[in-house]
Amino acid sequence: MRNYDIIELLENLGGEIHMAKKKTPQQMRESLKRDELKNNPGGTLRDGFDNGAGAAGDMGWKGMALLILVLVIGYIIYQLFFS
Repeated sequence: MRNYDIIELLENLGGEIHMAKKKTPQQMRESLKRDELKNNPGGTLRDGFDNGAGAAGDMGWKGMALLILVLVIGYIIYQLFFS
């Protein structure tokens, strides 16, 4: 057996074991992105531009609230010093 055949066999076995576990939505998105990149490397070039909610979707609600809070505080500080 060639080395890459063994590696492919191990990946397939790991994939079956991994699929038996319950995945979170973020793990599912990452898995789908990885599979798409493997199957169609050029097809994902525009994903960064087309999917504007990608960064917000990866964050939880606490992370998004913190980001908004930092932006608002930054804007207030900017207005205080540069107005």
